[in-house]
Amino acid sequence: MINPIRLGMLTPSSNTTLEPVTTEILAGLPETSAHFARFPVTEIALSDSALKQFDDTAILQAALLLAELEAELGIPIYDTISTVVWKSLRLAGADTARLTGWGSLFQETF
Repeated sequence: MINPIRLGMLTPSSNTTLEPVTTEILAGLPETSAHFARFPVTEIALSDSALKQFDDTAILQAALLLAELEAELGIPIYDTISTVVWKSLRLAGADTARLTGWGSLFQETF
């Protein structure tokens, strides 16, 4: 039996990047859940600049592209969200090697 793991994260602004990326990463660990607390959003308006703070499409695509680039170059590439999620999971005792497609960091067993 695998013990449940619950990650807590405090993030600035609306966390429109951290939450969806973390959720995607954790999809391979059904016993793990992430819970978020937020600082306020910096701007609420219908302007392009205000609305852009809620679009995570490019960042999710970039995270996946970085994993591919890492494999192509043969060197580790770490981004801030992945490293925080990886370290949190490791501290909680999760087997991060079960998560694939997010870069070599998750396969490390330090």
